[in-house]
Amino acid sequence: MAEIKFSEGREGHYFDLLSKKVWQKAISQPQKQTLMEVGEADVIPFIQKVLKQMHELEREAEKPLLERIGQEDAAISAIWCPSAPGTWSRPWKKDRYERIPYTKWWDRSQVIASIKLSIAIGRLKAGFPVSGRLSRESQKEALDLSPPIIYNGRPDENEALRHAIGRGGYQAELLQQLVHLIDTDRGNKYNSLDQVRSFSLPNEQVMPGDRIGIVIRPGQTVRLMHFFGNPANLFPQGVVVKLFTLGTGFEGLPHHHIQEACGILYYRFTTGDAAEEPYPYEY
Repeated sequence: MAEIKFSEGREGHYFDLLSKKVWQKAISQPQKQTLMEVGEADVIPFIQKVLKQMHELEREAEKPLLERIGQEDAAISAIWCPSAPGTWSRPWKKDRYERIPYTKWWDRSQVIASIKLSIAIGRLKAGFPVSGRLSRESQKEALDLSPPIIYNGRPDENEALRHAIGRGGYQAELLQQLVHLIDTDRGNKYNSLDQVRSFSLPNEQVMPGDRIGIVIRPGQTVRLMHFFGNPANLFPQGVVVKLFTLGTGFEGLPHHHIQEACGILYYRFTTGDAAEEPYPYEY
């Protein structure tokens, strides 16, 4: 993704203009009455805050994925890969992102990035460099130490991964060994808030002090972190969250950030599911 660069003094002006666009779009939606009751003067600062969070994470996504791994990440016990537009086998699916060019294959690319990240962390745990050639024996040792990838999507998203595993082949073996699927009984109503509330490790509870990696796009990241920040959504306090964001793509900016910011406003001011402040995170 090409980074948005600002000339001196222009960054604040950019976020002022963008927050106004978010406000205008949001008050054209069913959440208008609630937002008008809260008032533009109180909503705009929140919009600016989430837009700046997204922008910071887009900048981080510019860095090569494996170069963002530190020694402390050997403690990562799981990688969460929330489902995204498309599926493993299809560039898009029936949802609000269908046929939007910049979201093409997002789901598959996040799973592939999660596999690369998991294996790199397994190598780190085994005392090997995160990249480079290894003997077959060392590769197996690293793979055995690679943290599980937690994937919780709609039934069609989960089924696409199950089908890929059933076809066999090298990728199927990695998917079978690393990916842990969490199913839902909510069908296509399953959404990002459900993903937060259903997140779990394969054989144990998430506990304070655990270190979790998340592979996701910046817009969705900020929404999830504000969900995590609300204790009512049951994500334990004291978990160390390390974000490994993938770029939205220049062609998706700022449209995608505007869309995601409107969604966060709904969850913050209409339903109350999103907290004022995000859950603490690292990147």
